Amino acid sequence: YLKYQYVFIQSLPLRIRQLMIIRPYLRNIYGWQQWQRFKDLFPNVKIDDYSKSFYERSEMCRLVVCSDNQSTFLESMVFNVPTLLFIDPAQWEIRADATPYYQELERVGILSWEPKKAALKVTEIYDDTTAWWFSNEIQSVRKEFVNRFAFGSDNWLRIWVKELKKYV
Repeated sequence: YLKYQYVFIQSLPLRIRQLMIIRPYLRNIYGWQQWQRFKDLFPNVKIDDYSKSFYERSEMCRLVVCSDNQSTFLESMVFNVPTLLFIDPAQWEIRADATPYYQELERVGILSWEPKKAALKVTEIYDDTTAWWFSNEIQSVRKEFVNRFAFGSDNWLRIWVKELKKYV
């Protein structure tokens, strides 16, 4: 997992790497010493100090890059900030019914299964992420994905109650 991140960062041009802010897990998971490893390997990359929420930080970013197929990626997609996901297929299994959605993410360049390919995409779009992200094609794929996997609504409580009543 960490090697994927290292390869991604090393594959970025220095001008982009120097603008990065890495937001590792808040706590030291499994004794991996993520914060220290990033500082040692990439001394000119900033480490997020968690003084801002993920939402606040993502609003400040030109591009959010996720290396976990988890809530951070889903939230970023819901917030509609330019987002890329790169994950190791050996570590992240995609359910059969979700595969077409992930294939679409890959087709439009939001998803990459290889860190070097993700770095190339970042380099390609970095100077104008807004034009890329807000293109009709990207937004169409993003909306379809969000509606399927990260649906949000102001009426969430009513929707939950209605769904739960089906089982009572």
